[in-house]
Amino acid sequence: MSIDLGKYVSWPPNELFIVFSFVAFILCILPFPFYLQAWNVGTSCFCFWVGLACLNGFINAIIWNHNMIDWAPVWCDISTRIILSENVSIPICCLVINRRLYCMATTTSVITLRYDRRRAITSDLLLCLGVPVLQMIIALVPMGNRFSIYEDIGCATHIPCTWVSILLINSWPLVIGLASAYYCIRCLVVLNRYRQRIREVHSGGGGPNQSMYIRLMLMTGSEMLFTIPLSSFIIWMNTRGYRPWISWDDVHADFLRVDKYPAALWHTFPLAAGFEVTRWFKIMAAFLFFGLYGMVGEFRRKYKKAFRDVVEWFGLSTPHKVRSENAG
Repeated sequence: MSIDLGKYVSWPPNELFIVFSFVAFILCILPFPFYLQAWNVGTSCFCFWVGLACLNGFINAIIWNHNMIDWAPVWCDISTRIILSENVSIPICCLVINRRLYCMATTTSVITLRYDRRRAITSDLLLCLGVPVLQMIIALVPMGNRFSIYEDIGCATHIPCTWVSILLINSWPLVIGLASAYYCIRCLVVLNRYRQRIREVHSGGGGPNQSMYIRLMLMTGSEMLFTIPLSSFIIWMNTRGYRPWISWDDVHADFLRVDKYPAALWHTFPLAAGFEVTRWFKIMAAFLFFGLYGMVGEFRRKYKKAFRDVVEWFGLSTPHKVRSENAG
């Protein structure tokens, strides 16, 4: 028996999502240049993927606000690829962060050799960029049609639940989340056991201090608290509509069709709550990341300097510059 969630759940207005998704996108791009400059691959890619997901959701919510007209089919082709990458991009970045923190916490010396540093950066990049791109490609196997349009949400994918879709798509976030949890727990144990040694190893600026370790693990740990239960819930819900895999031709028989769902209809779907939680999840990830890591003292100073540089580029004077000139 299906439950009509529309009768019991008060859905947030789409306009609220539009505002918050844009703010979340801004919060992601603010610290991104600083992470990129420091070649901090895990956090840089986390900012990139979360920011891209928020921007994608923002654009979709604006275009299909209270309508489901196929305005931009080419955009939907691009947007659905981004949505497919969201399935693994945030979890894999958290795995890379936890893995790197664990390696740094258990090392006896800071990585200084150019070759070792390049190898570490390359391996992190392959995971953070390669896994989401691979997900975009292999998702074409179980995908049932070109794309679907949901009123207010916008472009979406339609993937029938078969053993192939569970293996190639639904299981990935759960597996990655469990691997990330392993490194996070191991890192917490090491931090507690060798707190003094870690401070000595990384006191020279070769790695994050203990406070930064805790912030990063709080962020990735919070992400796991959402990823593991949510991916498990989605797998469970999808299996209720399980159908046997017949062949590639069967799944792609009507691939070019575009399904359209009004809000009044998709709000009654069993997975309607999952739709909303999934699209708000990336916004929560952006706010959590910025709150824990984007407002530390070092970044506040960089924001102020960047603001002064931009203002002075336009030929204007900042209060800091005026005070300096008066003092001189």
